Amino acid sequence: TAVFNQSSINGAETVQLDAPASITGITFANTGTTLINASAAGSQALTIGTGGVTVNSGAGAVTIGDATNLVPITLGGAQAWTNSSSNALTIVNAVTGGANLLTLTGNTTAANPNGNTFNLQGGLIGSGGVSLTGNNTNAITLNVSGAVSGNNVLGTGAITTGGAASSSYALNFNQTGGTATVGSLSLINPSVFTIGGTGAVAFGAFTQTSGGAPTLTNNN
Repeated sequence: TAVFNQSSINGAETVQLDAPASITGITFANTGTTLINASAAGSQALTIGTGGVTVNSGAGAVTIGDATNLVPITLGGAQAWTNSSSNALTIVNAVTGGANLLTLTGNTTAANPNGNTFNLQGGLIGSGGVSLTGNNTNAITLNVSGAVSGNNVLGTGAITTGGAASSSYALNFNQTGGTATVGSLSLINPSVFTIGGTGAVAFGAFTQTSGGAPTLTNNN
């Protein structure tokens, strides 16, 4: 697992790949911004193993990929990406998940009381689905964009929410452009699930299990 970098490092960091890379997991502790992209125009693929991605509390904004110097990501197995920072984790290029579940976990702390943000600008290709899980004290926001795999910006799997019930646990799903065709939406425990953005969202099925009756708001 690679760690970028000590929490005492405050400057902006840029890491450039000059060949395809495979890594067990990545942790971001740098309090400045961190960018991972290809070393030249073109594409250098990054495979992330089951160690997933962790953005520590207090870390700066993290961006993987670039519009010109692409870093498409492949999930090497089911994994969790955890953002404990008030800054966003942004993935610019496509994520290929296959049948692997991607769990996006928020972790609100005293240093970050306002929730956690994930940006998937290149979409997610695959059937494994996405699970959104928080520590139930504030909101998780997932912003997706890009039309991949026939506009299936989150693949064909399910969006599932989880976590202990809380009156303040909110999840926001914002989709920009195209149509997000999602296999199903399963709400477990969040008090509020909000669909926003400028694109269309089509769910094959909807279920709500436990945790009372969440408020489902569609702002599209």
